[in-house]
Amino acid sequence: MPGTREGILNKLVAWVLKDPKAIFWLAGMAGTGKTSIAVTLSRMLQKEPAVVMGGGFFCSRSAGYIARTDVRRILPTLAGLLAGKSPEFARTLAVELEKDPRVGHKPVADQIGPLLQKPIAALSGMTIPLVFVIDALDECHDQTELAQLIKDIAEFESDGTVKVNSS
Repeated sequence: MPGTREGILNKLVAWVLKDPKAIFWLAGMAGTGKTSIAVTLSRMLQKEPAVVMGGGFFCSRSAGYIARTDVRRILPTLAGLLAGKSPEFARTLAVELEKDPRVGHKPVADQIGPLLQKPIAALSGMTIPLVFVIDALDECHDQTELAQLIKDIAEFESDGTVKVNSS
């Protein structure tokens, strides 16, 4: 709804543009508007020329798609979305996929390097923030894989331009 949650949205945009922290974790009780904020932020950042909106993944048990609750689908989806926006990223991702075409079906711990870290490292000279939005992680079924994803994101090595908003 226009005009709502402006305070948190302004804080999120400021985080994207100026804050050196790589992760913004939005937490709150069910039904408090976290998904609405994530959707609105994604739309805002797609229009922001000072940001590359890498992609978003919106987990959901009620969407009727098992893939929306499978934590192993998050990184392949984000990699595919960014590949569609960056030929340089897509080339490096293609090299990684040639080495291991099944990497997107492997455990999360085996995905982050070839699907995101190596291709992002190839984005030489990137000076503007690259943002990924992941919503409703609590809707994923495999808690072990989810814990691994959170760990991998927290340990993600980058030059500080990669940012992840999660709720």
